[in-house]
Amino acid sequence: MTMKPAKPNRLIQPEGLSLVELMMAMTLLALISMASLKIMQLSESSFSEGRTQLSIQQKNQAITAFINDDFKNQLLAEQTTAATYENMAMPADLRGDHILNLATIFGNGSRFAFAVPKCVLVDQAEPTLGYFTFAADCHMIGGKTIAYLINIPLDAGAKIAFAIDIEGAGARCTASKPITNVGVGMVAKLFVDDPACLRLASDATKAVPRNNHILFPRFVAYEKNNPARYYTSFFENSSKVSDGINLTMPDYLELWGGQSSDPAVTLAHRSQIDVGKHREYCQLE
Repeated sequence: MTMKPAKPNRLIQPEGLSLVELMMAMTLLALISMASLKIMQLSESSFSEGRTQLSIQQKNQAITAFINDDFKNQLLAEQTTAATYENMAMPADLRGDHILNLATIFGNGSRFAFAVPKCVLVDQAEPTLGYFTFAADCHMIGGKTIAYLINIPLDAGAKIAFAIDIEGAGARCTASKPITNVGVGMVAKLFVDDPACLRLASDATKAVPRNNHILFPRFVAYEKNNPARYYTSFFENSSKVSDGINLTMPDYLELWGGQSSDPAVTLAHRSQIDVGKHREYCQLE
């Protein structure tokens, strides 16, 4: 019998990474690093943008407070074009590049000719189609019709708020679409954002009848650089008696309707009405 020497045991040596595997690993690591960096940059950018937007809204509100004071003191002048609001009493940071434009709508004149409202529905409202009609020249300022003046903020991208007096109840509406037929002697057609405001609160199957008083704002302020972001409608001065108008409401009014979610602006005599998910401030004093 022949004996053969046993073969020595060999330890199994792990194979090293190939060049291809190493390159794949490095590529994957680079992709992960780039994704992480991108997420960090996006987070930082979002945070910075949020702070910028907050600063802009705070400036808007601060300027609006000065406009409100001038409105209550009857210092706002009627204009037939959009005018930059200027007040030397404002701090320097509110008199920089960020400004609010001020548009005259009804202005400082009387809303009534004797006991008859100047601006009324000339026909029954059309809630199904979302509009109502009124005389474009029911009120004139500097040779311009009120319909023409209403188009100034609407053409810029802002909205206006107004009320239709239904037997003293007052339906609140907003509008963002410019009016056609704004000339003297024409019948203006104004489309509303929420057609429900053109129906009777007591009976939603019925439309607002003709001859109801339209309570257009006296002035509208809006951000010049981005009108859709911030706009404010001013109606009546609570310290001044207005013939034929009796507005009874709680101490605060916030009409929701704009494209921003601004913190509340403290303006006198406002009651809250919810007509949407975003906020618009209406001075309905």
